[in-house]
Amino acid sequence: MPLQQSSQAEIEPDCDVEDAAERDGAEPEGPAVTLRGTRVGLEIVIDARAGLDDIAIELMSRLEQSPGFFAGNDTCVRVLGGRLPVGALGRIEEVTQRFDLRIVEFGPPPRRPVAEVTEIERAEPDATPAPDPAAMPAPAPAPAVEPVSVPRMVIGPIRSGAVLEAPADLIVVGDVNPGAEIQARGNIIVLGRLRGVAHAAVGGERGFIFALRFEPQQLRIGRLVARAGESDAPGLGAEIAYATGRTIVVERYQGRLPSGLGAAA
Repeated sequence: MPLQQSSQAEIEPDCDVEDAAERDGAEPEGPAVTLRGTRVGLEIVIDARAGLDDIAIELMSRLEQSPGFFAGNDTCVRVLGGRLPVGALGRIEEVTQRFDLRIVEFGPPPRRPVAEVTEIERAEPDATPAPDPAAMPAPAPAPAVEPVSVPRMVIGPIRSGAVLEAPADLIVVGDVNPGAEIQARGNIIVLGRLRGVAHAAVGGERGFIFALRFEPQQLRIGRLVARAGESDAPGLGAEIAYATGRTIVVERYQGRLPSGLGAAA
């Protein structure tokens, strides 16, 4: 699929995601269910340490307080304290559907960025005299810490006007509608139709964009930008876009990544 080329740089990263811990049978430290409004919609926070009935009853009670306010919204379900009890997901879906809520994302809460940490724990002063610095051995160098790169998976469709970001790879299960924009520091995989704007390798140079059907308004890989021309027709079957030099190439997916993209996957 031929595309018109140009160069451009922009976009900021999103937050990271951390794995949930195993359930340990501990009592919940707070309410079983908390509702929070975010810039992307309603967020339902579930304490997995609560019982199955407690979670369902608490969620029903909180939504019943303002049923008209919540109806018709998308919602993200965040799980704290481990894994949900068996059958909890089905009960949560039953309750949200009753209030015309659509679950678009499910998982642990995003990792809190370092810049948001506001409290620092300090030990009490020690009355023991401080050791002589000259007699102390030189500290060993701190080991290098690998950055966490956890793919983000979102259940689509991604509606017009939405902006979706990921700190590593991004997987969208569903369509990306015209007017929507998805961005990732790594690669982008769309298991559906890509009809909006997709920007892979944000802040970098190497990455790819894969979709089961390509009909994008615009593609970006690193600093490169490609726009679909009026005469461009969608290809047949899955396609993959990647950068070669100063050009974005879109070709039919052959069951393997093009040469040189293995390290970017």
